[in-house]
Amino acid sequence: MTNSDISRRTFLQVLVAATTASYGHKTLGLLSPPSRHSEGLLHFTRSENFGIRADGTALNSGSRYRESTEHTSDLSFDISNNQISSSFTHNGDLRRACVCTGVDSLPLSEVKGGVYCAKRLLYGGPWGTQISVEGISKAAEHVEVALIENLFPLFSHEQGQLRCHRLVFAPVDVRNEARSPRAVIQIVLLENRSPDPYTVQVSLTALQENSFGTPAAQQPHDPGTNAKPLKQLSMARSRFLAMDQQSIQGADDIWSVSVDPHSSSTVAIAWVLAESEQEEHETIETLREKNVDSWLEDTLNFRGQAYGKLTIPEYGFAGEAMVRFAELSRQSALRSQNGTFCGGFLGSDVDVTPVNWARDGYYSALAMSMFQPGLCRDSILYFLKWGHAPETTGPGRGRFPNAQAVSQSLSNSVSGLSMAGVYYRATGDREFFSSRPEILDQARHIFDQVLSSRRGAPMLFPSLYFSDGEARGDYHTGSNVAAWFAFSCMSTIAAKAYRDQRLAHEWSSIAREIRAAIETHCVGDSPYGKRFYEGANADGSLVEGHDGEESETTLMPFYGFCEPDDIRLQNHAHLAMTAANPLYSSELDAIWWYNSDWRSATFPGFTTAMAGASDEAQLQDRLDRIRSLTDFDGSLWWWPYPYGSKDRNAPMRGDGARKCGWAAAVYLCRFVHDILGISIDAASRTVRFAPFAPWNQFNWNRARIGTTQFDFAYRNNGRVLSSTIQNHNRDAYTASIILTPGKGHSPNHLFIDGRPSPQERKIIDRWGRQCAQVDFLLKPGKRVEVSMQVDRSE
Repeated sequence: MTNSDISRRTFLQVLVAATTASYGHKTLGLLSPPSRHSEGLLHFTRSENFGIRADGTALNSGSRYRESTEHTSDLSFDISNNQISSSFTHNGDLRRACVCTGVDSLPLSEVKGGVYCAKRLLYGGPWGTQISVEGISKAAEHVEVALIENLFPLFSHEQGQLRCHRLVFAPVDVRNEARSPRAVIQIVLLENRSPDPYTVQVSLTALQENSFGTPAAQQPHDPGTNAKPLKQLSMARSRFLAMDQQSIQGADDIWSVSVDPHSSSTVAIAWVLAESEQEEHETIETLREKNVDSWLEDTLNFRGQAYGKLTIPEYGFAGEAMVRFAELSRQSALRSQNGTFCGGFLGSDVDVTPVNWARDGYYSALAMSMFQPGLCRDSILYFLKWGHAPETTGPGRGRFPNAQAVSQSLSNSVSGLSMAGVYYRATGDREFFSSRPEILDQARHIFDQVLSSRRGAPMLFPSLYFSDGEARGDYHTGSNVAAWFAFSCMSTIAAKAYRDQRLAHEWSSIAREIRAAIETHCVGDSPYGKRFYEGANADGSLVEGHDGEESETTLMPFYGFCEPDDIRLQNHAHLAMTAANPLYSSELDAIWWYNSDWRSATFPGFTTAMAGASDEAQLQDRLDRIRSLTDFDGSLWWWPYPYGSKDRNAPMRGDGARKCGWAAAVYLCRFVHDILGISIDAASRTVRFAPFAPWNQFNWNRARIGTTQFDFAYRNNGRVLSSTIQNHNRDAYTASIILTPGKGHSPNHLFIDGRPSPQERKIIDRWGRQCAQVDFLLKPGKRVEVSMQVDRSE
């Protein structure tokens, strides 16, 4: 039994125990613990790297963010089940919440490089929870924020000898996660540490319009249609509900709670948003089906199982950041009431801008192929419908007169097909595709458009933009990588799911031609050897530099275009972070993105830097840089430095830009695939474990990648390397383990499950070193450890 199991059970026992508290004129059965459990919440497993101490400092000791950082009001702790999204301030007030009612196309005049549609949103908030204690006039100056299970924020403060804790979460309906309740549940635990009883008033208040950037909230039960002073925001119906063990009771917005000496009481409240009175009623009925502790337990289990338990003793930040960055990506997505994927925000924080940025949404959903494949699956049809422009727009048309709509952004135009590929790879779900023949029809149509856009002899295609930035060159490298990946993915799906071998062969042949053309025309010399270039021109010239928001080359290994140690990729990414890139800032070690309207350092550039690391020390340096720009809640900001800044120790948050699901997702793909070295193809039942990590050990237990589940372990004591895989799936997998010695070392004796096995290995070159590879069949339930003695190279 783990400490996490013990602490979770303790807290759930706190919720299950019930006493009676007085609510004004009503007496309701409330969740309230006996005194022996009053410390249970304090022992619940908390993040060690994310949150805020009582003195206002960050738990992340490597972060350059401070309480005094500019735009502190933009700091938020975000909660979403993708049906409802909400952002809480560092004091625990709900800044704003929203639900999505659907998607609309944009007028052509508003279509940008990567923006083609907008969400219809209804908002709620801002709301605050006030706790007033009889005889105590003032609360503590600071609120401590912990992340329970590294997932949900717990806001704690002291008022005299009363300690107040507020846990918030968006409940998951495990029967139909896509249609989870549009509600945020707050559990308020009041701990009385004094020998005297306390009378406590817990009140929910509608805050006035302020720096939150949200209209004043409507009062509970009010449909609210008139409060739109900022950006003409439409308001949802809202409802506050007191929840007890057996049912949900309508309540006023003030509750009076008696807390006995050395005891505690618990109040559970649901905030409900709805489009209509009927939906409000349905949400209440759904919430009534279970008590609060069941909703919390189901939600904790559902979210926790998506990530397993990754432990990195030497660098705990990276293990916890995987979860926080995945939550940042996941929570950016929104569903309509019926569960339809509707795009989302730039990051997890609730924004007031309704437009959908196609590329941002693509990357966030791409990472979910590993952690929440259902969300990835549901995004496929969205990107097939909304991932492309109706026609070309903007100044980019001057470079390609008469270009077709597919060339507005080639990478966006094929995004639905690429998403289909990563979903199939992660799940092997043939039935999803075979039951939707329209996906194959759309692939034919899109590919016909792509092929007809070709303007020269090479099997390469033009693109005006990548997202909203210009795709430079006649043949933009990253955009054509996206085209290659889409053709390659759909050739597999055509063969395996649709049984169309002719089409599969045709698309596979085209994919090979695109790849060969990229390797021929988009590769050139550099001071360090061959490299990919930003783009190529029809006259044979190459485009210098590296756009900070070009992430397709960064993801080449994840897509399967090349290995992470490919010298052409390493040189391209390395030179992006040098003066060879005209967009590079040496003072900030960052890449500027700018046009005539906006200039700032762009966060995806820091993920490009990861791809340029050629050894473990360089990789650790790049990870530390990202750690330094990770905010208190475990989020990354799109624009951490304003244009002209020279102080890398003074990042900012907000300032009109939001959190960055794009960068978080690209980081995750590289982290899992290239650093932990884990690549799984559920469709072909293959797994490879090839760590290249700057730490001496890590364990990832119950790792759920797509629909698969494995345990992975890695050890390096300087003399012996070992990697272990355990198969928790029903099917056998063809497995491969690659052991990479440190610099200056070479492989020697090999052991499989402790037995000498010299004949089982083959020596390969990787990362400029001799490495050992072992291939084997990993049967269901079986665990295999491959270890190797290493020697110093002569």
